[in-house]
Amino acid sequence: MDLSPAAAARIIRRLAVDDASVFFTRHAERRMFERHVSVPEVLSVLRRGRIVEGPARGARWHWRCSLAHALRERELTVAVALGWDAERSRQIIVITVFGDR
Repeated sequence: MDLSPAAAARIIRRLAVDDASVFFTRHAERRMFERHVSVPEVLSVLRRGRIVEGPARGARWHWRCSLAHALRERELTVAVALGWDAERSRQIIVITVFGDR
């Protein structure tokens, strides 16, 4: 099954409505701290951003993609693994965060 960018964006937006569906890797948390990016800012990118890379099939049942969205004076990009399958749990795993300064 292929996942189009539009379909991936719809799924991510739907899942990101519930904060409990969004998980952060330690790497993402470190990058957020280093780059002064808050959890609400990441959620905003997930809820309003556009797909700028992918989606591409990752390991196991994960899809990977990156979303970008302009927030205040900078654009943030969030790379995620999308755990989405009809028979499995649905979750967003934030892999890393970067952006303009």
